[in-house]
Amino acid sequence: MKNITYLLFISSLLLINCTDQKTSPEIEEIEKSKVDQVIDRAIEWAGGMERWRSLKQLTYQKRSRLLYENGQVEYDITQLHDYTFSPSLLMNINWDTEAGQNKMVHSDTVSYKLLNDSLISQGNKIRESAFSALYVIGMPFKLKDPGIHLSYEGQQIFQGRTADIIKATYSPVKYKNHSTSDDWWYYFDAENSAFLGCKVYHYPTYALIENIAFHEVEDMKFQKRRMSYRCDSLGNKQFLRAEFWYEDYDLVFNE
Repeated sequence: MKNITYLLFISSLLLINCTDQKTSPEIEEIEKSKVDQVIDRAIEWAGGMERWRSLKQLTYQKRSRLLYENGQVEYDITQLHDYTFSPSLLMNINWDTEAGQNKMVHSDTVSYKLLNDSLISQGNKIRESAFSALYVIGMPFKLKDPGIHLSYEGQQIFQGRTADIIKATYSPVKYKNHSTSDDWWYYFDAENSAFLGCKVYHYPTYALIENIAFHEVEDMKFQKRRMSYRCDSLGNKQFLRAEFWYEDYDLVFNE
């Protein structure tokens, strides 16, 4: 009797393992379908992928205010961002500091930073900074970029609303268009697909970013105000780390 019971137990384990192996691709396909559904709806909310891909040039003004934990201002700068997408990629970011005029440039061939027209830095760090700025302004469209590993992480209450969560991991070593290897969690309103905000783990700290308002420009939605908080791994806020304002958008489309 003991031998029969043992054989039945082993058979059950084998059946479970076989079932898991058989359904695993199905589960992955269901998850991919959910990821695509959430992102596609968010892109439609923001204006549609066709509209984004038809952009020839995008310019805007961005003010960034970084704060210490005690509320004192670390720095407060205003930048002019100018991105040309076609016929080839060219990104220019300009701003003034006490040291003088700063300019960061990235194209398909070069990445460099100037201070008062003198070269002070070049290479990957400049490329990563430029693409980071583009990723922020290009969300949620940029979630369709190649090489991003995406997964659906369920739902959570975010800013008082039920949000679908998409986790994204990037591979900057493998993909030149990626600017970070950090883990990101993006939150989209489960009802109307609005882009509510995100959380990022940048070792050794977490940040929670809330999208406060958007501009509607040429049938597209772009950031107007964002607030970034230092938080724990669960997203519990610790203190306000940064505030961002975006104004004066100008869009040029390919004919």
